[in-house]
Amino acid sequence: MIIDRVAAILGRARDAFFRRKALPGEDFGKELHDLIEEIAFTAVREDERVIGMPVRSRGRTFRYQSILTHLHMVIATIVSLVEELHEQTGEGTSLCEKAVEETDLLLAQQEMILCTLGEAVRSGHGGHLHAVCRGCRELLRICRKSATAHERRAAGGLCLPGEAMLFLTILDRMRSLVHHEEETVRLLVRWKGTGRAPAGIG
Repeated sequence: MIIDRVAAILGRARDAFFRRKALPGEDFGKELHDLIEEIAFTAVREDERVIGMPVRSRGRTFRYQSILTHLHMVIATIVSLVEELHEQTGEGTSLCEKAVEETDLLLAQQEMILCTLGEAVRSGHGGHLHAVCRGCRELLRICRKSATAHERRAAGGLCLPGEAMLFLTILDRMRSLVHHEEETVRLLVRWKGTGRAPAGIG
């Protein structure tokens, strides 16, 4: 399922980041772009299904397409995030030790959110959807706290401008992921009770 595969890719990226190993950018990129193409193909197929469908019956299909759109944005943001992490583990700018610890914490939280979201799609259980929302709120709290602390470190000369910008960019990617995950949850709440999970995305 798409969300589970995205979570697994992010987990491998986190492991490489934590171990200071160079991220295999081409491998990660190909897997993620393959998922984007899979979503695009599914969206086109849903477009074709709408043709000739009574207007009153189109709402469910449109919600499914909206879910696909937000998943597309989640994957595109992770592509960008992996590129930022590659800056740390490759030959580019390095983060200070505190920023590395906080990035690892954020990646772990994000991986947990995606795994729980996948379970929510499969089971349709409201408890999992609430858990995703709690996880998103906690991640945003950590992002705000980390950004403030890192800006203080940068102002105090404890990290170089390039390092500060890299970490703040990583935080921005995390906030973007949360936005699209929360929108996915909102759409799934409307889907709940129909007796069938959105096919293929869990």
